[in-house]
Amino acid sequence: QQETALVQQGRTIVVLKWNSNCPGCLEMKDFLENLASSDYKNQLLLEEVEGDVNAPSIVVTSLNGQRNLDNTTKDDVTNALCDLSYEPPASCALRKLQ
Repeated sequence: QQETALVQQGRTIVVLKWNSNCPGCLEMKDFLENLASSDYKNQLLLEEVEGDVNAPSIVVTSLNGQRNLDNTTKDDVTNALCDLSYEPPASCALRKLQ
């Protein structure tokens, strides 16, 4: 219910399911934490859930929809955030120009 209210306020929620033993999980966790504190500051809410996974599992939810990303790359995550964020950062527009 709290997540629904945040989404309605224009926030983007990213749920990362990870564990310290899975390949790529710590790297993806660090990447998402960096995005949450820089490009998407005050817009992205990162929820980290430790679980039994073999690769990082990510769900991105916003007013513009939801996307499930399993065994994904940083580019896939960035594209999903640019597509789904209510107010994408300038870096999204720059990606489209390249």
